[in-house]
Amino acid sequence: MEYGNKMKADVVLGGGVAGLAAAHLLCQKSSRPVTLLEREAALGGLARTLEWEGCRLDFGPHRIYTVLPGIERFILDVLGRDVLRVKRRSSMLLRGRFLEYPVSFGEVWRCLGLWTALRIGLSYARSLGAFWNHLPAERQSYSEYLTTRFGAYLYRLLFRDYARKVWQEDPAVLSADMARTRLASPHLLASALEAVRPSGKGAVQEFLYPSGGIGRLSARMGEAVCSAGGTVHCEHEIQKIVLSGRRIQSIIGRKPGGAFEIEPEYVISTLPLPVLFNALEPSAPEEVLEAVGDLPFADSILVYVLFDQPQVRQDSWLYFPDPDVLFTRIYEVNNFDRSNVPPGKSCLCAEIPCRRGDKTWALTDAGIIGRVEADLQRIGLGDPSKRVKTRVVRLGNVYPIYRRGYEQSLSKVVAYMSKIQNLVSTGRGGFFCYNNVDHSIDMGLLAAEYLLGIHTDGGGTEAYYRLRSRFQQYRIVD
Repeated sequence: MEYGNKMKADVVLGGGVAGLAAAHLLCQKSSRPVTLLEREAALGGLARTLEWEGCRLDFGPHRIYTVLPGIERFILDVLGRDVLRVKRRSSMLLRGRFLEYPVSFGEVWRCLGLWTALRIGLSYARSLGAFWNHLPAERQSYSEYLTTRFGAYLYRLLFRDYARKVWQEDPAVLSADMARTRLASPHLLASALEAVRPSGKGAVQEFLYPSGGIGRLSARMGEAVCSAGGTVHCEHEIQKIVLSGRRIQSIIGRKPGGAFEIEPEYVISTLPLPVLFNALEPSAPEEVLEAVGDLPFADSILVYVLFDQPQVRQDSWLYFPDPDVLFTRIYEVNNFDRSNVPPGKSCLCAEIPCRRGDKTWALTDAGIIGRVEADLQRIGLGDPSKRVKTRVVRLGNVYPIYRRGYEQSLSKVVAYMSKIQNLVSTGRGGFFCYNNVDHSIDMGLLAAEYLLGIHTDGGGTEAYYRLRSRFQQYRIVD
């Protein structure tokens, strides 16, 4: 397809699930052509599936579980019969023992002893007074929020070191929103019960999973876009987004074989905010760029380890708060879908949070593999003699990091974007929203609805950005 300066299309930037959902709805409802541009060679963003050594590997333990009305139906309609129901099982390594997660008092008592269980209970009892006399939740740090709800002892045992590893930040400088996003309920008693005695509401007991990997969902959404008349272009990297007054005039980038330019009617962007603002021409005001700089993302390194044994553990995924263990989480690929790994083999994916340029990111692939293999052997996970091969994947802009005061910075960024009349920025990276696949699909659909003016609340880009309070209600339920 040739591009021309006179083309007027609704353009979606980024082929992750938010962008694909937006393009899907635009194709159904817009009278204009719809074009989706993706930088990578495959669709899906972070919801992609990599093929390697006969395995189908997701970028982390993706699963589908949602309480959002209509989103599960949307996903099931896309996948058809290619969906599995998987019993969830997960554990956490604490003091050298694997405990079922979420952790119950009985499990702590059994594995860590009566004294530890009593200390948790006593510490929690002391926290009750602090809960009512402390700062309002919106002014608390991550550490204050959890300490006043779970007690200082349980916070140190379960949450503190894990938070440091995942977000590479002192929990005292993180916003309480980081904790609220990870809790099924902000209520004191309900949150405590979910942490120590899963009720079924605060922890996933069963989840849906696309047969063949999460990438199947992305691929099917891409097929639906094309079937509805849309155009999908992979390996198209955005270099410039040229503004004229309060509108995007053109989008310039590179594709295999040369440059391209599109003149859009409307744009839905799922690009991470730093990528979007780096492409804007002319640049946003300095104070807006500084606000974007105050909204950092964590990066991630994934190490896949293939074993010549049918299963390492029964868990879907494992958590590792111990600061001496390099990775924070492991998922076992074959426990999601046995067909994703060759018969008789198993594959672990170890997640290593980091930041571009830090000492972990600077390690060579061989150095990272050596660290992971040493940690696996030390904690007794997998038979070292059965290791077959390893693979390293590096991902950028994975998790938004909510630092204290991030709300003011995000407000400045959103206010600037809302003045660009034909731009809607959405999704995890495009709205700096820590969420799951179902949330990103919801955000993509809402972006298209508001752009088209078909939402029950009306339309327009400024109206869409007022959904921020809705997005802040998303909860990631483990």
